[in-house]
Amino acid sequence: MKVYSFVKKIFGKLVLSPKGGQTETHVGDIYPFLMGGHTMLEQRCWKCGNPIPQDELDGQTRRYCESCYSEYSEEYKPIITQYSILKNRVMFERAMRLMEKAEADMTKYKKFANAVMKHSRDNPEQYLSSDEMIAAIVLLESGHDVRMNFKVDHYRVDILIPDMKIALEIDGDRHKYKKAEDGKRDVEIRNFLGKVWEVVRIPTKYIETNPEKLPDAIKSIYDLKKETRAKYGFLPESYSKREKMYYENNTLTVNKRSRAI
Repeated sequence: MKVYSFVKKIFGKLVLSPKGGQTETHVGDIYPFLMGGHTMLEQRCWKCGNPIPQDELDGQTRRYCESCYSEYSEEYKPIITQYSILKNRVMFERAMRLMEKAEADMTKYKKFANAVMKHSRDNPEQYLSSDEMIAAIVLLESGHDVRMNFKVDHYRVDILIPDMKIALEIDGDRHKYKKAEDGKRDVEIRNFLGKVWEVVRIPTKYIETNPEKLPDAIKSIYDLKKETRAKYGFLPESYSKREKMYYENNTLTVNKRSRAI
């Protein structure tokens, strides 16, 4: 227990006191310990080792002298470019393997898969996951226009489908814990695009297990949302957990609803 408390104290965590209270150790208090008993009086360039001017001291970040920083920047840019290209190649290969695993008709999708591969190579920032690539391939094959990672107001939508009036969001597991936040986001995106639009969310597990059903699925969800709005004038909290949490977080009720949604 003594060793555990000592280690926690060194790294600046909250430590239980003998009486059950908490004491806090700041990083500044332990510099002498971390430096082998010597305080850090100067910082040196991360690359060449020359001292950094006194007014530029910053122990929390790597620092470079002016000439070394220019060299570092020039070296870093192509690395990032190469990383983006390689990352997209890996995502594309994973997308192909997932489609094969789902027994999709790969011959039917070959032309559109090649188009997505080329577009992602030229625009790596527009593809953030293998599931987005799968969705783009399937939607293109179905004759739809897609805009990847498209800016809507101050948000970015995974895939905008103008001819369907759908903003498609592809949700991984982390979205299970962001329902209230996503609900607010959906409302603001639809308000910006217009009432004829709908935000449709599809979990990645459905794209990965049955990608060919994606166009029909998002059209069905769009139609259901429109029918629900026509009936109630809005999406009630009973429509989904996302709506329920949105209402709860914004202190809204069915009798006191927002015209925005």
